[in-house]
Amino acid sequence: MEHFFKIVLIGSSEVSKKFVTIYTESKFQEDYFDALGIAVDTKKITIDNYIVKLFLVRISSQRKFYRISRARVKEFIKTRLSACIIFFEKKDRSSYQDIPKWYEEFRKHAHSTQFPIAVVGITSDSEEISTEEAQALTEQFLNCAYFECTLKNRNELEAVVKHLVRERLKLDRKSM
Repeated sequence: MEHFFKIVLIGSSEVSKKFVTIYTESKFQEDYFDALGIAVDTKKITIDNYIVKLFLVRISSQRKFYRISRARVKEFIKTRLSACIIFFEKKDRSSYQDIPKWYEEFRKHAHSTQFPIAVVGITSDSEEISTEEAQALTEQFLNCAYFECTLKNRNELEAVVKHLVRERLKLDRKSM
């Protein structure tokens, strides 16, 4: 039996685009062009003997697309959403400070509180945000999983998706 999961990707647009490109196409892309508000990519995976077709929905955080994105966020979140990834760059305090805003925006429009959510801090050589600071925010305030990844390591990115898919499968089994 095939499962269909929609994972919304919010936060840093550049990071979410690179994440999707590496995860779905196994290639790192330096050039980046923002989607006009929303972009959807797909990938089929097998996890724990389940075949899962993922719909990775990237929602732009660029200010020029924010009004478009905000309306579309409501639409995408209300329709059979499975999980959420919030991205930020550890070298950029403003992207870190936006995490609660994105989290609240997501929760405000979600039709249930039963969604696996992961916050992903993208590591770099010069970081303003410590691992401990990010973990404290996600564990104490947001009550969700925290991961750190480099965008060039596909295994780290896969770990995030696998965690969310397993959490979603657990929730689905409980509701049966």
